[in-house]
Amino acid sequence: MVTNDEIKNQLLESFPDAQIEVDNPRGDDVHFKIEISSSQFVGLSRINQHKLVYKALGNKFNKCGQSLHAIELRTKAREE
Repeated sequence: MVTNDEIKNQLLESFPDAQIEVDNPRGDDVHFKIEISSSQFVGLSRINQHKLVYKALGNKFNKCGQSLHAIELRTKAREE
């Protein structure tokens, strides 16, 4: 089982300046909606922003044997 807090904390490790909202709209702990805004996204395409987020999430959940079935992801570059 994956929790909203686990996802948020994992993302904060890779994006310490980020503003992050995590929602589990179905309540099933495998479908999540994530909105993240970070200065690390400045100058990156939306695809590359998403790649960074998936990389950050993949490291944790692959090691724990947990899986996310679906993520609705919205990223935003934030100027500091």
